[in-house]
Amino acid sequence: VIKNTKKISDSFMENISYMIGIACGKKFDLIKRTIEIGERKAVLYFIDGFVKDEAMLKLMDSFMGVTKEAMPKEAEMFSQRHVPYIEVDVLKDFDHAAERVIRSDLSVIEGYAACIAIDTRTYPARSVEEPDKDKCFEAPEDGFVETIVFN
Repeated sequence: VIKNTKKISDSFMENISYMIGIACGKKFDLIKRTIEIGERKAVLYFIDGFVKDEAMLKLMDSFMGVTKEAMPKEAEMFSQRHVPYIEVDVLKDFDHAAERVIRSDLSVIEGYAACIAIDTRTYPARSVEEPDKDKCFEAPEDGFVETIVFN
């Protein structure tokens, strides 16, 4: 497997173009949300159906409250000051960014030579219901299915 060691640049358009190229082959339910943070362009990438709505609303509310004067010079400082979430990583190369866009939310902000990965995943779970198979057994008719994270 060839690693993509291309570094993330501080050119917003270059980063977005490169991310589109990386994500095109993996685009099944990839959502791209363009916003402004502190008068800078920003793009959020996330997988539809695997995002906690409450967490995204809190993040968007925090991002929309950032002024131009409050924008730090470095992505690390932005993540510390303006990302009100626990699981946050600052990524400097596209190899990690491509992996994380599938595993979590990824933010690309104009002027930063890094991407910010915010793990706001949620896992779909099924409710308790009668199993489709094995209906002939004499036993309770409830079937339980748990995701590994909950288990």
